[in-house]
Amino acid sequence: MAALGNAAVLGGRGMLGVDLVEACRKADAFAEVLAADLPEVDITDERSLRRALAGLKPAVIFNCAAMTDVDGCESKRDLAFALNATAAGLVADAAASLGALLIHVSTDFVFDGRKGAPYAEDDPPAPLSVYGRSKLAGERLVAERAGKWIVARTAWLYGRTRMNFVDRMLQLGSKKEELSVVTDQVGSPTWTRDLAAALIALARSGETGIFHAANSGACSRYEQVKLMFECAGLRTRLRPVDSSAFPRVAAVPACSPLSVEKLRRRTGHIMRPWAEALSQYVRTESPIAAGRGTMQ
Repeated sequence: MAALGNAAVLGGRGMLGVDLVEACRKADAFAEVLAADLPEVDITDERSLRRALAGLKPAVIFNCAAMTDVDGCESKRDLAFALNATAAGLVADAAASLGALLIHVSTDFVFDGRKGAPYAEDDPPAPLSVYGRSKLAGERLVAERAGKWIVARTAWLYGRTRMNFVDRMLQLGSKKEELSVVTDQVGSPTWTRDLAAALIALARSGETGIFHAANSGACSRYEQVKLMFECAGLRTRLRPVDSSAFPRVAAVPACSPLSVEKLRRRTGHIMRPWAEALSQYVRTESPIAAGRGTMQ
C-alpha cells in the first residue's frame, strides 16, 4: 500500500503516542513521522505548533495530546479546557491551513453511562465531568475548524510506557494478599497498540467523521482485574465492591462500552476482543507483570 505522505503525532511521547509512532513506522504508512511533544512543541501555543509542523507539511496529524487526569481536571478546569478544547481548536486550524487530515483522539467520558448498552457514534453525548466536557468541546472545535477530520473515541487505555490501571493493579496484586475492586464500572479496556493500528486504518480509509475505536466487548473493572491476575499468575484474593467504596472527585460514567461496528463496516478494520488483547499484554508486554522494571 502506498505511503500517505508525512505524519505528525502530537503527544508523541505519551502512552498512546509512543505506540502510534512505532506503528506508523513499522507499517510504512507514512514517508516520515514526527513525534511532537513538550517541551519542543506546545499545542496551546499557536506559533510553537505551526513552527513544528511547517517543515514537515504532514498529510495526517494525529492529536494524542490531552490532559487525562480526570479528577485533576475538576480542580484545574481552566487548564483542562486549554489543553483538551482550546488547543484542539488550534490543532484544527493548523491542519486546515496545511490541508492535512486531523485524527483527534477523544474518550468514552463524553457519555453519561446511562444507556445500558454500548454507545454508538450518533448517541447524544452528556458528559458528567470537567474532563468529559472539555473533551467534548475539543471534538466540536475539531469538527468546526479542521476541514478534513476524524474524531476517534476510545476507552480505558493501557500501554507499556506509562503507569496505567492495568499495571497499577498488577503492582498492587504482587504486594497484597487481598484487593477490593469495583463491579459497577463497565467499559471497553483498550491496548494502545491496538488503538494505534485502528488510527492508521482510519487514516488510510478516506473516511471522515466520528468513529469509536476500542477493543471490542465490555467488562467490569472486577472482571478486568480477575483476568489480569490469572494471566500474571497472581493469587491475590479479589473482593467485589461497588463504587461507593472508592469515592472520587469527578463523576464518571458507570457503563460506557463503545460499539466498534461502524469502524469495521466503514474501514474493514476489526478490533479484537478486550480479553484477548489484555491477556497478551499481561503475558508479553507489561513491565510490571514481567518484572522488567517500573513505569513512570
